[in-house]
Amino acid sequence: MEDAAELDERAAGWRRRRRRFPCQMHGWGPWGACNKACGSGTQARGRGVKHGAAHGGNACPHALETKNCNTHSCCAWTNWNAWGACSKPCGGGSQSRNRNHNGGCTGEQRENKACNTNPCAVNCVWNHFPAWGACDKTCGGGKHSRTRTKKVSEAHGGKCDGVAKEEKACNADACPTTTTTTTTTTTTIAAVLPKSGAFQVAYASFVPLLCWAVAAFG
Repeated sequence: MEDAAELDERAAGWRRRRRRFPCQMHGWGPWGACNKACGSGTQARGRGVKHGAAHGGNACPHALETKNCNTHSCCAWTNWNAWGACSKPCGGGSQSRNRNHNGGCTGEQRENKACNTNPCAVNCVWNHFPAWGACDKTCGGGKHSRTRTKKVSEAHGGKCDGVAKEEKACNADACPTTTTTTTTTTTTIAAVLPKSGAFQVAYASFVPLLCWAVAAFG
């Protein structure tokens, strides 16, 4: 019978005679999804053991590795600024406002809107005055006038300075004066009556009666 020492020596020699097998790994698999969409996440990939180490061969290396991903900052918008001034006082303008972000955002940094859509006031525009019309008098102070029309009428609270009709004096010279001479001839009834004696007597009696009638009946 071999003693224990001999057996140990024989086992050691047997182990020395066996070939050592190191661990062998399969290839790495694809990277997994990142665990964060922004702000620095991690993703991993793994590999399996094809066969393990044997007879004192090299041990298996790590089967899992990780790396950082999506290291950009997460989106952070500032508040919108106040609306800017309107580009027009009336008639439809536009105004805009802006906002900022930290570089990791999608979306609009500027927005616009309509403003002052009320129509603008329109002032009237006159046509030119025509020539003066005829004077309404040939002498003694008359007047003549002229009238114009609007090329553009006022609208939406617009103004219209000026007048549509103008008048001015004309033919201010005095008219000539005509003098009429009237000759008055006074003839008495007695002067034209016949001169006969009988008629003269009748006339002398008629006159007092005529004077009474005139005084009485006016």
